[in-house]
Amino acid sequence: MINLYKKTNLQQKINKLKIITKFKYLIVILSTLAFACDSTLQDRKTEVTFTKQFTALIALDSIEITKPIFKARRITTNNDFLFVLESDPNELVKIFDVITGEYLHSFGKEGSGPEEILKPSSSGFVTFEDNLVITDLKTVTFYNIKYDSNHQYLNIKSTNKIRIPGSLIPLNFATPFNDSTIYGTTQSSLKHFSIFNKKSEIDYQFGNYPNYFPSVVDKAKWYAYQNLSAIKPDRTKIAVVYQNLPLIRIFDKEGNIVKDSWIKSKKKQKEFTLLSISNVSIDPNGLVSYFHDVQSNDEYIVALFDEIIHEVSSTGELKRNKISKRKLIVLDWDGNAMLELILEDWMRLYTISPKGNLFFLHPEKSNTLYSLELNNLK
Repeated sequence: MINLYKKTNLQQKINKLKIITKFKYLIVILSTLAFACDSTLQDRKTEVTFTKQFTALIALDSIEITKPIFKARRITTNNDFLFVLESDPNELVKIFDVITGEYLHSFGKEGSGPEEILKPSSSGFVTFEDNLVITDLKTVTFYNIKYDSNHQYLNIKSTNKIRIPGSLIPLNFATPFNDSTIYGTTQSSLKHFSIFNKKSEIDYQFGNYPNYFPSVVDKAKWYAYQNLSAIKPDRTKIAVVYQNLPLIRIFDKEGNIVKDSWIKSKKKQKEFTLLSISNVSIDPNGLVSYFHDVQSNDEYIVALFDEIIHEVSSTGELKRNKISKRKLIVLDWDGNAMLELILEDWMRLYTISPKGNLFFLHPEKSNTLYSLELNNLK
């Protein structure tokens, strides 16, 4: 195996980083609140203060990969492999060596057959205890992927499958709690998460929405508080980021709020205007979107923050206008600020490894994977 990973002297790069240090006291006075005590942003907003800010481009290393990636939808990783979910219906998943970039194998065909994947979800493409987990429209499937005894070939085996009950379809952002329980979001629920256990065949909901938009009726809350989540690998906490709020909310596994971390934004969210008589849709004109992805490992919550204002033109076209630099917000699992990482516009697709390596794919450079050791930036 040829090692194509050209490791640079990262310490020299770190010495050249332009660190923007703001000498402010770190004020994080967000109390752990019970569900009934949740209040509005205006009442209790305390923004997290970051004393470390880095420019990602300066610290990047590159890994040449041996098979091009053309239309990646999402990437995830464990200690051995980098998994890429692509748009090719005949070759949905590509597997690379996470160190060398060597292409190892592809698998997965889109369809409704017994061994096929029906409309795979990018948000449900995750790792769990070194397994790759793929969520499609009806199932959550666990794949055990490892080398054979001679470390020459990959063995790929479907080891577990959880069928999503019809009452929860579509289950957005489905993620395993354990090998028999999954959670995700459903439009009909008045709580953050819908949980399903395949052994008991019981589903239930937990986790309160924020109360930033008190005028929004219950049936429109799913739209107003659209979110993404990442679970801590030991399954004790869940981090939630919001499209319409500059907020990272951390829950414990019982659904209690551990911490609210508000991120400083350039533009405040507007009041929501309900469009339909049934109150289930909201006028997008003037809305600001903040968070667009979140991933995690044992140490960090890493969330993609990109302020974009949505404006409807006179012809009815919805335009997206950036109002801030794209960045990764890095917190620990207690909600404390670690650092901000300023990104280039192409740095949209990323993942974090168990060891703290960030990986990025460039949409126009199909043979290159970019990496950054987050632990060296602390």
